[in-house]
Amino acid sequence: MLMNYQYLPLFLFWFIGNNDCSKGPVDCSDIKGERVKMQSWDCNTDGSIECNEVVKDCMSCEETGFQESGTATHAADGTSSSLGGGWDCRSKCRPGAKQGPSGTQQWVTFKRCFGSESGTGSGPHEVLTKSSIDCSDMKGEKIKKQTWKCNNDGSAECTEVVEDCMSCEKTGIQYVGTKTHMANGAVFSVGKGWDCRSKCEPGAKQGPSGTQQWADFKRCFGSG
Repeated sequence: MLMNYQYLPLFLFWFIGNNDCSKGPVDCSDIKGERVKMQSWDCNTDGSIECNEVVKDCMSCEETGFQESGTATHAADGTSSSLGGGWDCRSKCRPGAKQGPSGTQQWVTFKRCFGSESGTGSGPHEVLTKSSIDCSDMKGEKIKKQTWKCNNDGSAECTEVVEDCMSCEKTGIQYVGTKTHMANGAVFSVGKGWDCRSKCEPGAKQGPSGTQQWADFKRCFGSG
């Protein structure tokens, strides 16, 4: 069958336009009311910098949201280009930056979805839930700091910060999460968090708020 070349330019336009994979639907069943932004960077030996970003947006509180991804590339000569967005990560590659030549970080913006089993807070808030950290002074260690707050409405807020340098590398990962236990038994979480309800039970000795810290460690052979 012969192709009608009259429609070839239109066909090519449709084909190229529909192969842009930088945006698409995403399942929001477990993250209603949240916008998760995952960022990574690579400082290349040729002086160029690649900044990748993936955003999962479920702020609509519906079952389905959308995901966007993009990469911004900054060349050594100062020129920049982008595919689908990306972000400006050049500060991560400046002399003296503590995060290392490559790394990741994650931000979560969240709000409460009324009538939904996910999301928390009275309005949009943004927190850093995952990021790269400098492990120069704590190689082989993992520090877990937990806090709790017993509110007057019967809810309990349980926040956990974990600094993980067990890989014995110069950089590690920090995780931040908060789990909120409501008086009616509902549980909302951003990141991981922990279960601090025992701190808020009648007769608990620690008080309505407090902190505790745990540390794990191992020997890093050949590490400075």
